[in-house]
Amino acid sequence: MLNELLNTNIIQLGGSIRKNSFSVIGDYTLCFFEDVSCSKVFLGVDGINSDYGITNSNIDEAHLNKRMIDASLKTIILSDSSKFGKRGFGRICCLEQVDIIVTDSDIPDLMVNIIESAGVKLVIAEW
Repeated sequence: MLNELLNTNIIQLGGSIRKNSFSVIGDYTLCFFEDVSCSKVFLGVDGINSDYGITNSNIDEAHLNKRMIDASLKTIILSDSSKFGKRGFGRICCLEQVDIIVTDSDIPDLMVNIIESAGVKLVIAEW
């Protein structure tokens, strides 16, 4: 579908595909982000913890997410409310490194306060 759009250039990451998430990881993938600058990165995550930050359950994917954040001007986290208060194995970044979090209306009030106090814009998506 995207390939059919005339003014759209698609760049595919190299590396190994994780079968359970269809994400791409590995040294080739990490190297790609050394030579690019992106306006925005959209990340799905496994945990958003007030003390530990933004996390993923896979350490290799967490390393890639860090590299993607470093190559981007704006970091946007996409997460359903079940991820708040959870802590995955691989730390991606602290909460203050995030610009926007998009989630659903079931986010706990305490997390709303923590996110807003960290200077992160919170967007509650309507389904």
